[in-house]
Amino acid sequence: MSNAFQDIRIALDARLATLSGLPPVAWPNAQYVPTIGTLFIRPTLLAAETVGGTLESDRHTGIYRVDVFSPVGVGDGTAIALLDSIGDHFAPMTTFTSGVAGVQIVSCSQSLRGNDGVWYNLSIDIRYLSYILTR
Repeated sequence: MSNAFQDIRIALDARLATLSGLPPVAWPNAQYVPTIGTLFIRPTLLAAETVGGTLESDRHTGIYRVDVFSPVGVGDGTAIALLDSIGDHFAPMTTFTSGVAGVQIVSCSQSLRGNDGVWYNLSIDIRYLSYILTR
């Protein structure tokens, strides 16, 4: 049995966890209550289509989105600096592994997600690809 999807998530999460100066993280499906006034991040894996890359491997692609939630009213400098740090940590052509998944970063791009009155939300979309032995 292949653990391709799980291994891709583990590889990306593990890479994020090694970022120096990492703020509090709201990990998927784990209880997290943000502290008002304290910046935090939330990673989300947006897996895309899996296609046969070769006779022996499948090509997995997707986006690893990291949302940065900064308190409203403190400016965006700290949040943008954190996005830059995350982008450097997941620089294009960076490769890392977990289990059967070798993950390569394709690109990173930043976007403004919005402001809900409490949190100012920016994100970085980290596009990845991975070739994993065919199931």
